[in-house]
Order: sequence, then C-alpha cells, then structure tokens
Amino acid sequence: LREDSRLRRVALMSSLGNCCIMLFPHYQALARERMDANFASLMIWIAVQNFGTALFSSIAGWIADRLGNRIVLHAITAGLASVPVLALAISRSSFAPSAFCAVFFLIGLTPVFLRIVQHYTLELAAPIDHPRYLAAVAICNALPFLLSALVGYLVDAVGYETVFFGVTTTILVSFALTFRLSEPRVE
Repeated sequence: LREDSRLRRVALMSSLGNCCIMLFPHYQALARERMDANFASLMIWIAVQNFGTALFSSIAGWIADRLGNRIVLHAITAGLASVPVLALAISRSSFAPSAFCAVFFLIGLTPVFLRIVQHYTLELAAPIDHPRYLAAVAICNALPFLLSALVGYLVDAVGYETVFFGVTTTILVSFALTFRLSEPRVE
C-alpha cells in the first residue's frame, strides 16, 4: 500500500464499498418490523439474492472482459448505493413483503463487487505480486466487519434511516472513487 498509489485507491474504494455488507442482517429486521415479514419471506429473499448474484455475475463478467473492470465497478457501486434507500422506501410503502425481493436481488451485487475488485487488483500488479496485492485489498475489505457490531447499536439509537443513509453516503464516496481508478488495460 505504501508503494503503489493505484493499490491504495482501489483498497480505499473497495473498503468503503464493502460497507454495504454491514447492513445485511438489518434489511431482514427492517422488513420484519415494518412489514411483518415472516420466515417464508426470508427463504424467498435468499433465493432471489442468489439469482441476482448469478445474473449480475454473468453480465459483469461479459462487460469486464470487453470493456474492463473499472467500468463494471462504476455500475456495481452505484447499484450498491441504491440498496439501503430502496429498502427504506419499500418498508415505508404499502407494498407487500414480496416487494422486498428487489432489495435482495440488488444485494446480489455484493459478491460480484468483491470478485470484480479482485480481478481489477490483479490487473494492477505483476504476477509475482498478485498474492501481496490481493492480501492488502482483502485486509482493507475486512475493516467494515470490525464496525458491523456498532451498526446494530446505532440502529437502536438513531433508527434505520440515519444508519442506512450513512452507509449509502459511504458507498457513494466509493462510487466517486471509482472514477479516480486507472484503467490498467490501457496503461
């Protein structure tokens, strides 16, 4: 990280974008509290999330192969930033809990985001440096997990809206940072 500014940028962007993972259990709690969602809904949401991951992975891989990983990171971080806002909007609406499937469909972007970050990171380094670069980014991606215990306390203290908008803002900063990433394929 000290030696390569490109690696520092992707590590910061990835760490901020990965803050979306802190909200995973709170999406379920939000739907249970505000929409009276039940366990059957959770099973459907998990299936929809996996379907979203499969679909987004196929599309992202195809685009990344043709246009590069950076453009895919633009799109995925924008999608991830929309998830908390969408969850709040649906939870405040008169929609049935089944409408919450849209939230979990977009949550399917998260594993794709992490995979595209890995692919992008590999493009930054010579093959001999691949393990070091991937390890550095993985450590930075783990940082949001250290804060995830605080999210539950914050939800209890200030409510879903404040926490969800805070995470959305963090992911939007990640989105903005994607524009500062270089495109290794054209360097």
